[in-house]
Amino acid sequence: MKSSKPVGIIFGILLFLFVFIVLYDKYLGGDDGFIKGFAFKRIFGQIVILFSLFWLLGMGISTKSKVLQNISLSFLSLVSCFLIFELFSFFVFRTGIIKGDTPRHHLNTDAARLSADRRPFWGDYNPHFAKWYLPLDTLKRKNCSGDSLVSFTNSFGARDRERTLTASSGRVVLLGDSFIEGYMVNAEERLSNRLEEASGIEHLNFGINGTSPINYYLTYKHLAKKFDHDVLIVGILPANDFEDFTKEKLSSLVENPMYRPYWHGSYPNYKLRYSLASINHSSHSLFHYENPEKINAAIDSAFTAMSWTDRTKAVLKDNMYTWHFVEWARQRMASAAPPEFSRFNSYSRDEWNIFSFSLEQLLKEANGKNVIFLLLPTLNDVRAYDHNRHSRLAEDLNRTIGKRPNVGIIDLLPVFHAQKGRWEDFYVVCDGHWSAEGERFASSVLLNHPLYKAALSGLRIK
Repeated sequence: MKSSKPVGIIFGILLFLFVFIVLYDKYLGGDDGFIKGFAFKRIFGQIVILFSLFWLLGMGISTKSKVLQNISLSFLSLVSCFLIFELFSFFVFRTGIIKGDTPRHHLNTDAARLSADRRPFWGDYNPHFAKWYLPLDTLKRKNCSGDSLVSFTNSFGARDRERTLTASSGRVVLLGDSFIEGYMVNAEERLSNRLEEASGIEHLNFGINGTSPINYYLTYKHLAKKFDHDVLIVGILPANDFEDFTKEKLSSLVENPMYRPYWHGSYPNYKLRYSLASINHSSHSLFHYENPEKINAAIDSAFTAMSWTDRTKAVLKDNMYTWHFVEWARQRMASAAPPEFSRFNSYSRDEWNIFSFSLEQLLKEANGKNVIFLLLPTLNDVRAYDHNRHSRLAEDLNRTIGKRPNVGIIDLLPVFHAQKGRWEDFYVVCDGHWSAEGERFASSVLLNHPLYKAALSGLRIK
C-alpha cells in the first residue's frame, strides 16, 4: 500500500494538469487540441502509458518472485540499450554527422512544416490520377546547374502549349514522368517539342514528375484520351517506375500524407484503391494550401484507417531517431550496389505484376491505337549496361505486350550506351535528368527509328 500511495499522487497530478490544460485550450486557446503547436491530449496519453509501464516494471523488480524479477530486469536492460542507441542516433542526426530524414512528430504537433510558402505548381490536384498541375500557371526556377527554367501550363493543366480536344490532323500523345515532362529543361528543348517541330505533327505532353505506370494509365483514361490522337508514346523509366505506391507504404502517410492510387490484391485481380479517403486530406492538395490548419485532421484520419501493424510502424517512424538511423544505414547499403545493378534487370515478380498490369489497363484504354513504349535509361543504367549488356525489361516487354498488334518497344539503353564518351553530356549530372543535349539526342533517335516513322506514316500534318 505504501508503494501505491506516491503512484496515486502522481496520477492525480497528471489528471489535474490535463484538466487544467483542456480548460485553458477551451477558454483561452483555440479549442483545437493544441497548445503552442503540441497535441497535448495525445502527449498526455503517451506519458500515462509510459509511466504505467515503468511503474509495472518497478513492481516486477521489487516483487519476491525471482521469475518476475528476472523478466523485469531483462526488460529494463533492453530499454536501457534502446535509450542509449536512441540518444546516439539523436546526436549524430542533430549534429549533422549523418544527414538524412529525422522524425517529423506529426502525431504530436500541428505538422506546421507541411505548410507551403506558395501555391504549389504541381500537387495532388486530380481525384482520379492524383498528381497534376494547376491550369494556366507559371513557375520560374533554377535547376541545380544554375540554368533558368520557366514552366507553364495550359487550360487543361498540362505542361504544354494550349491544345484543342478535337483535331483535323494527326496527333501524338505522350505520357510519362519527369523525363517526358522535361523536368530539367525549358519546354522548347524537351523531347516532345523537338519531335513536334521536326515532324510537323502535334505531340501533346501529359508527363509529370513523381508518377508511375498506374498514373500514366489513369491520366490517359480520365484526361489525355479525351484529345483526338492517333499515336500514344509512353515513357518508361525503370529507375523508379517499379516503385508504385503499395499498401505496404500506408504507414508513411503520417510523415507525408499524399493521395496516391495503387493496386490492391493479387495479379490479375487487382482493385484500384487510393491511399487517403479524400484528395483534400493530402498535404500536397490545394485544399491544404488554402486550409493548412486542417492537416492534423487528415493525418488523424489516415492514422485511424491503418491496421495496428501500420499504426505501430507509423508511430515509430514519426518519433524515433533509431528508426531513421536504421533506414539511413539500409539506404547506404543499397546505394553501394554493384556497378552492374540496374532496374532494367532487377525487379521482383510482384513489382513486375503491378507494373505490367498498369500497362495492360493502359492498352485497353488505347483501344487499338498505335502505342510505343519508350524505355528511358538514367546515367547509372547506361554505366551498368557497360558491365552486363543486358536489358531484361526489354525482353520481358517484347515477350508479353510487345507481341500485340500496334504495340512497339523502343529501348534507348543500348543506343545511349553506344555513345560512350558522351554519356555525361546527356544528363544534368547534379540531378540525373536529361540535359538539353540528352533531349536532343533522344529526339534524333526517335525521328530515325522505324517504329516511330511507321506509327506516324500517313498521319496528316497540320
